[in-house]
Amino acid sequence: MANHGHYGGGGGTRQGIYILTADGTFLASTNTLDADAVVKVMAQGLAAWADTTAAARKLPADWTLPRKRWETSCPTTGLVLRSFNADLGPEADRKRLNRDHAWFTAAEARGWLGTDPKVGDKHTVSQAIVERLARFHLVDNVRGQTLPFAPADVATSSITTTVTKRDGDTVSFEIDGATQGETDGTWTLGASDWTPSEKYPRAVTSKIVGHGRFDLASGRFTALEFVALGERTGRTNLNGRPKGDVGPARIGWVFELAPDRPAERVAPAFVDIYDADWIVDPR
Repeated sequence: MANHGHYGGGGGTRQGIYILTADGTFLASTNTLDADAVVKVMAQGLAAWADTTAAARKLPADWTLPRKRWETSCPTTGLVLRSFNADLGPEADRKRLNRDHAWFTAAEARGWLGTDPKVGDKHTVSQAIVERLARFHLVDNVRGQTLPFAPADVATSSITTTVTKRDGDTVSFEIDGATQGETDGTWTLGASDWTPSEKYPRAVTSKIVGHGRFDLASGRFTALEFVALGERTGRTNLNGRPKGDVGPARIGWVFELAPDRPAERVAPAFVDIYDADWIVDPR
């Protein structure tokens, strides 16, 4: 289907927005961040839809869902966060922003608080949580994809929670922390789809503040929201920044509980290198 689209056949990317029938017949496509251009292509697809057959609008009788997809590993009983990030400051391009999801199992998510939290308790958030955020999510991907950090690159990162209220099994807490990811560009994460062909020195720092509410009985968060404000330097081969846009410049992120709906089960960008044994690679 994609070979009929804006990039045609052959090698390379198939990135973009595609409109097709249920049986896979190509109708229209584009690769753009311009909303007006997307609307135009949608109109083209709708016009082409009018000329399709009734059979093309239905799934083939023998069609089934793939047995495994990345979202199969989504920890629906754990913690799923969605994030939004953007450049900050007077020179920032307000049209540029990005989003992602962060996944944690129920056991991992319990690392936000101590075993029997009481008012005034301060707890150092688990290394697993801090590393995952600092390595894969507090990164400069505002303009496109980027590269992750290795564990050693974020070693000085830390997050603390302070219990502000406890009402039975309901625990309210504040979040405070700081992350720092910095590398000279040396790649130490082994071979993967992300392995760059050259060095990309870069750094991202952030200060984190937020709040949350956790139900001890169910083991679930009923509220969790935090912001991270920081600075980025450097660039990568994938994040869309021109060679002259290496900072230092301001950047920010917002994290919040993802609503319980299929659209919020899209896998994290770096899910394939999460270093988590509960992630099932569908390839």
